[in-house]
Amino acid sequence: MAAKDNTKKSSLSFFALRVFFLLFFASNIFAAESAPIATPPASPLQAKAPVRANTKFLVSGKFMHISCSKSIRDLNLNRLECFGNVYIRRPEELLTADYAVLDMNTDKLHAEGNIVYLTTTTVIFGNKMDFDLGHETGTIEEGRIENDKFQVLGDKITRVEKNHYILKNGEYSTCRDCPASWTLLGRDVDLTIEGYAFLNNVYVKINEAPSLYLPYLAIPVKTKRQTGLLFPKFQPKSPNGFSFIQPFFWAISDEMDATVRGGFYSIKGPKGEFQYRYSFGNRTNGNLNLFYLSDRTFSFPRWAIDYSHQWELPFGIDQKLSYRDVSDRDYIRKIGDMPESLNEPAVISEASLSKTTRTASGWALTKRVRNILTPDLVGFDSNAVQVVPQVSFNSTDHRVFDEYGLHWGVSGNYTRFWRVAPSFDSIFQSTYNGPHSTLFTPGQNPIRRGNRFNLVPEIYYTTNLLGVFDLIPSVKYRSFFYTFDKDIAGPTTRGFLQTQAELGTNIEKVYGNIKHKFRPSLTYSNIPIINRQESHPFNQQLAYSGYQFDDFDIVPISTEAPLYFTPLGNSLTYTLNNRFIRKEIDPITGEISYRRIIDVVSGETVNFIELRKFGDEARPLSRFFTLASVNLLRLQGNVEYYYYPYINKPTYSLNMKYFFVKYIRRFLNFERSLSLGYAENQVVSNAKSITGGFDWSVNDYFSVNGGVTYRFPSENRSSYQAEPGRVLAWNGGMVFQSPSQCYRLIVQASWSIENPTVTISPQFPINLTGEGFTNFFDGSGGGLTGH
Repeated sequence: MAAKDNTKKSSLSFFALRVFFLLFFASNIFAAESAPIATPPASPLQAKAPVRANTKFLVSGKFMHISCSKSIRDLNLNRLECFGNVYIRRPEELLTADYAVLDMNTDKLHAEGNIVYLTTTTVIFGNKMDFDLGHETGTIEEGRIENDKFQVLGDKITRVEKNHYILKNGEYSTCRDCPASWTLLGRDVDLTIEGYAFLNNVYVKINEAPSLYLPYLAIPVKTKRQTGLLFPKFQPKSPNGFSFIQPFFWAISDEMDATVRGGFYSIKGPKGEFQYRYSFGNRTNGNLNLFYLSDRTFSFPRWAIDYSHQWELPFGIDQKLSYRDVSDRDYIRKIGDMPESLNEPAVISEASLSKTTRTASGWALTKRVRNILTPDLVGFDSNAVQVVPQVSFNSTDHRVFDEYGLHWGVSGNYTRFWRVAPSFDSIFQSTYNGPHSTLFTPGQNPIRRGNRFNLVPEIYYTTNLLGVFDLIPSVKYRSFFYTFDKDIAGPTTRGFLQTQAELGTNIEKVYGNIKHKFRPSLTYSNIPIINRQESHPFNQQLAYSGYQFDDFDIVPISTEAPLYFTPLGNSLTYTLNNRFIRKEIDPITGEISYRRIIDVVSGETVNFIELRKFGDEARPLSRFFTLASVNLLRLQGNVEYYYYPYINKPTYSLNMKYFFVKYIRRFLNFERSLSLGYAENQVVSNAKSITGGFDWSVNDYFSVNGGVTYRFPSENRSSYQAEPGRVLAWNGGMVFQSPSQCYRLIVQASWSIENPTVTISPQFPINLTGEGFTNFFDGSGGGLTGH
């Protein structure tokens, strides 16, 4: 067993280096050989004549190249004996050893000492080897089979056919450290590469110590997707109780697969899931997910559907679909099958067709909005406004004259806004008085159903002044035409002319390997003409923020909606853009790359229309903003700052992370860092909160993490109620990673006001097949290969 221990202790780096030199040397042998060596007829005087150390033979229909320090050819027995530095090469095979004997009558090979046998799929190490070159079968004593996914050791390894091996007292592991963190020791192992490894009388060894006995075990040893059971998904404790989900994966073809999952929640009841995926190319694929829960706490079954799809149609047309729906309002929040919609106020589905050419692009879409901020537990909110359909086009910019920088373009849009409920909302503004009525009152009840046509022609000119300044003047006219239900209001038109001119310059300076790019710019915007029917109910409706169909309906001439728009009616905007770019050279390859390390942009708008007002009505300046991102070696973060001068209130957002040390060595992640987040909003509720956290690796294998979110005392401006400061949430956990790519253990604990109980979330990612980590509490079926 000493040789076996020595083979286990060989490092991966030494193995890779050795393989490189073997392949290099073998390729030189192949290049040097041009024709087989002619062998003279046998005679007694030539019975044991020495031959040259580099020889080529035809064995079992394949040419074999042999090289060694010394070789002896026995012509009577038709046998070749090689001593020292033996290299034997056949197509897609290479064998090295200290000693080898080739019997050319039986095409059998015997080799001893430091054997390394390379094929296209595996590398085999051993002490002794007997190999039948004709049938490509044989045995290896005290050997090891290894590839980039796993390794198998055995006292005796028998190759019964290509990629099929039988091992006595075999050990299987995906660990590549030395010694292995865990192995599966079986008395008999039947292994088929791209198939399965079947083990009987199995002991699970952790750090060489047997810890668990299994009478039989089957492990997939493949890189291709395969039909079968996946790892189960379960949680010991959750808001729905103990949960267990067992997935079954069906590899239908290279382009399609399906996963069926069945299980239960101890509090809710039985749970079923279904996933179907297909991929027929980069632009043609889809993913269908169905969820079903027989919830004993509800009087009806609960379900959810999540389907995404894109398809490349003839004539360069792309078709996309995203359909999501749930049985009830609380399904997403309480069950959690669609985490991407967890914090959204609605579940949105879209279907679209689009086509892009060199001269223009066009698309058509329809949108379905399922409101989940509703008092009704079930049923569709009839007040939700739907987009059914929207058709848009946009031309590319064209030169008016080839020799001048004058360009033109045009865009257009048609949208139908519709809902099940009546055409208007019975909602009264605070400035209106009167009894509640279901009758339409023009100018008071917001219209919610209608058709809108929009056309925007544009022309602009690009020029350079004095070789320093870029000047881009532009003119566009936004025209709208609306139609409504006949019993609500007649059609109306709106439109406004927008003129704009941007003046900017670029200043660059290089400091060693860092370039600083600074671009200041001034943009003057003016809307000199506004055409609309002031007495029309819809135009009166637009006087109140939030009662338009969407953002297109707003003429941005004031600061009525300061959170979203820059006033363009008669305004001057400045922006200051600072960018620092670092030039980096790879010390090994010499390749040059550029990385943006700091990006800061600031700006503000002077609104001349508001400047004419007096007293409290004057709001001459829009919000001042500064946006910054930092990506240094030790510091990463981003900052958002907005200041509203007309109310003298700011908003802040800061997120940053400082790394004391961070590196990834093979599969080991070592990190020591602190993170900080701060948010303050004095515009709405005077709310302030701070979040702090840390990730701290104690050593290469063990790390801890934690965090807390605290809200400072605040006052709600709408209700004038003081809210005390309190901890909103905290979390903590630990991570253990084995010194290999074998397994990790992650345990996280969290608590929040919404969920006042401590939730423990264990994870056990394990690399059982060598393909990568799979969480023992989760399962998936792998990827698709589209054609």
